[in-house]
Amino acid sequence: MQRTRSLTLALVLAAAHRVAAQVPVGDELQLAAETRPQQFRSVSIAAYSGGSFVAAWGAGHEVDVVGTAYSGYLFARRFDATRGSLGDAFQAGYPIWQPSGVATDSAGNASFVWQGFAGGERIYARLYDAQDGARGAELQVSSRTGDSPVVVRSGVGTVVTWQAADATGHPAGVHARVLDNSGQAATDEFRVDGADAQYVLRGGVGSDSVGNFVVVWTKQAVQNVGNSNIAAQRFGPTGSRTGEEIQVNPPGTSRFGAGVARAQGGEFAVVMGTGNADDGFFPARVFDAAGQPLSPELRATGSERWPLLGGAHVAFVDPSRFVVVWSGNPQDRTQSDIYGQVFDLFGQPQGAVFRVTSSTPYNKGYPLVSGDGQGSFVVAWLSLGADPNTLTLFARRFRLAAAGTCSSSATALCLQRNRFLVEASWQTADGSGTGQAIPLTSDTGGFWFFSSSNVELLVKVLDGCGLTGSYWVFAGGLTNVGVTLGVTDMVTGQTRTYRSTAGTAFQPILDTGGVGRVREEGGGVHVARHLADVAAEGVGDGYSFQWVYGPAGPPDTINNVRAVRAARSRAAG
Repeated sequence: MQRTRSLTLALVLAAAHRVAAQVPVGDELQLAAETRPQQFRSVSIAAYSGGSFVAAWGAGHEVDVVGTAYSGYLFARRFDATRGSLGDAFQAGYPIWQPSGVATDSAGNASFVWQGFAGGERIYARLYDAQDGARGAELQVSSRTGDSPVVVRSGVGTVVTWQAADATGHPAGVHARVLDNSGQAATDEFRVDGADAQYVLRGGVGSDSVGNFVVVWTKQAVQNVGNSNIAAQRFGPTGSRTGEEIQVNPPGTSRFGAGVARAQGGEFAVVMGTGNADDGFFPARVFDAAGQPLSPELRATGSERWPLLGGAHVAFVDPSRFVVVWSGNPQDRTQSDIYGQVFDLFGQPQGAVFRVTSSTPYNKGYPLVSGDGQGSFVVAWLSLGADPNTLTLFARRFRLAAAGTCSSSATALCLQRNRFLVEASWQTADGSGTGQAIPLTSDTGGFWFFSSSNVELLVKVLDGCGLTGSYWVFAGGLTNVGVTLGVTDMVTGQTRTYRSTAGTAFQPILDTGGVGRVREEGGGVHVARHLADVAAEGVGDGYSFQWVYGPAGPPDTINNVRAVRAARSRAAG
């Protein structure tokens, strides 16, 4: 029993060892096409309600000699879960500079954001209902020049973050603002990062079901341009800070560029760039709702090195699983394609790396993913076809395969006739690790962390359906640690979560039903918890959404090399 360490324990009956292969739903969908690739920018996508989604993109109209679109419009198109397009594309935003985004709630109401062209390149937003009707006029979100806006919706409103700039164009921190469900400002603009003497670049944002949100960004000491970290800060629904700033990447590592997705229960996953495409992988890390790590840093792109990597994006698909997608090629640099990997809350891969696309493998990049929180997700990407003058936006829907039978391992318990999976992880100031399983009976087991002779936890799952219509969960801890406990039914994939505060004695868990209880419905176990919105944000090649072409592709079309060089120059002073 460890009482001298600051220890946070995460014990989750999660879906880490099931075979959770994704299943394509239909063929690829062509969303839009442009015959002048340099004008096709700022793609965004948002899923809702069982596989329906909204796609948004910016298309430029005035182009300078180096291919930079100075103005254009934000277009959007809605797609049904089964029937495809619900109509023609419509204009959602007015003259834009470049970056834009879209986010939806579970009902399909969509919030669009963009960087305006006129009036100092400020950030604007507008809310549309599920029938694509505008709900009020556009709103100026930022008070001064802003760049790279990111938007997320929950059941209580909209959060917009962006990269602020001073009068000289230098980065001036990551700012944010909360909007209400009518699309109007609910808070003033506020600064997310600590406003210290550091170079701060771009933020990503994710929200849970009740409006709590987390923002991630890159921070870099001015005197040390070659070393940067990823920071995260949690906020309440009204923009009040929750807890201290979190360093996402492990000490001693350097990371540049980050995106975040948050589950309805508050857990969040961060995907990062290394700042060097030659590293051949994207790191990622998972945290619980309190900001404590649920996993060490993992390789989101698998164990192999990818000689060609473009961009990465992350989204939660259901309460306990998230997906990372990226552009790359595991063999060489001649062609780029889109790949993905599903993970559980502990960062354990669910199934193998999968190829997203099914079409001819021309250069593909700028991958985006959005999940509906109920097991469906959609991936979008840009494709450069045989005609180098045509750039096309595609998407493809997926759903997670039904959860299977629990498979026990050195770190997983399977209880109640292999229907429920139990796992544990631990973190201290000195490091983190995974609990080692101790099978005892068909309904009971334990875990040890630091020594096999020292049992830390005992867990029991009983079948009480005949008495209360639910399965019963009992747990006891032999230490005063923080605890996160969850129950996953391997038949339905649904999870029940419990938590205990660190520094207090572990209070026995005696759950025989009640709010959020696990109960029998139609032969399966149902978790009575609100399904809510999740958000996604991406990172590319260590920077924001770069698409790195192979030799067959144009070297400087949509990978925003000029912006990266400018950012590096500003960072160097």
